Amino acid sequence: MTDDKVMIPCDLCGTKFQTGPHRYDGKWIRRYQLSVCMPCYEGNWDGWGPIAEAKLLPHLRSKGIDVPERNLKGWIPRD
Repeated sequence: MTDDKVMIPCDLCGTKFQTGPHRYDGKWIRRYQLSVCMPCYEGNWDGWGPIAEAKLLPHLRSKGIDVPERNLKGWIPRD
């Protein structure tokens, strides 16, 4: 087993978070093909708000992913 840390940049805020054996400080959101840190994930439990959307929409376009139907708040669903 290696002791090397694997650091991944959050696709929304750019902060690097640690992932790997026994440590997962972020989330992979399969629907959006997006890696996000836990503060971004947990802070947007009710949907991706306008600040996150500014990064999310170009990401979805670059991946050819359709923007899902917005929730009751008018935000893109988190998962």
